[in-house]
Amino acid sequence: MHKVICLLAAFCCLITLSACAKKQQTVIEQTAEYMRAGLENQQTGTVQSAVSQDASAESDEVEQPEEAPEEQKSPYESPVDFEALWRENSDIYAWLDLPGTKISDPILQRDGEDTYYLKHDVHGQPSSWGSIFTESLYNTTTFADPVTVIYGHQMYDGSMFSSLQRIYSDPSWMEKSRELVIYQKYRELHYEIFAAVPTDSRHLLYSYDFTDEDVFTAFFDTLLHSRALDAQIVPDASVSPDDRVVILSTCYAGDYSKRFLVLAKLTQIVD
Repeated sequence: MHKVICLLAAFCCLITLSACAKKQQTVIEQTAEYMRAGLENQQTGTVQSAVSQDASAESDEVEQPEEAPEEQKSPYESPVDFEALWRENSDIYAWLDLPGTKISDPILQRDGEDTYYLKHDVHGQPSSWGSIFTESLYNTTTFADPVTVIYGHQMYDGSMFSSLQRIYSDPSWMEKSRELVIYQKYRELHYEIFAAVPTDSRHLLYSYDFTDEDVFTAFFDTLLHSRALDAQIVPDASVSPDDRVVILSTCYAGDYSKRFLVLAKLTQIVD
């Protein structure tokens, strides 16, 4: 009888642990789905608004009411529930979203263990998929550095940064969608993608001191004149040491001794 009770207790514990693990996964997955759906609805609303404005312009003019006094700005509310994410993993400090793609994932940074998320998932569990992350030795979590490099694996199952090269080496995509958004608890950062290029595998933040304006300028001048296969560079693209740049970095498909970089510069802060 004692053995039966012990077995039942162990079985209940396994069910509880399984449910907890499933709940942890669901929070991340639900957030990603919410972000993608929310942006799609936002884009649809923008189109509908534009149609309404056109229709209004064609109608007879009517007297417009006087403008109401300007109201006090409401505090920013992030569409990402960071409180829920932090209950899973306090290393999550931002959310990366590339509208129109399947890339909508948390960004993590583990202080003092920069290679940790190469082989751990967002729950801190060992995983060959890893996570999308930055390195504490070279970047703060403020995105105020001249260059912030965000890493993600090139996976065959479509996760992480597996679709970066396919999407941004396509010139038609670069013509129609170049937005990159990073959400944080109290603000969101909007970037414009200006180039996607393959390059060698050197560690960018170790090899280049981007706080040196000459180094910064020379590095980006070289990339903006790249003639590499799969390189896509926006015509007349420019970047200066006053800009704040984010670089998405992943392995180059077909030659893992190279890297594929997507480069974007900050255009707007909403807070």
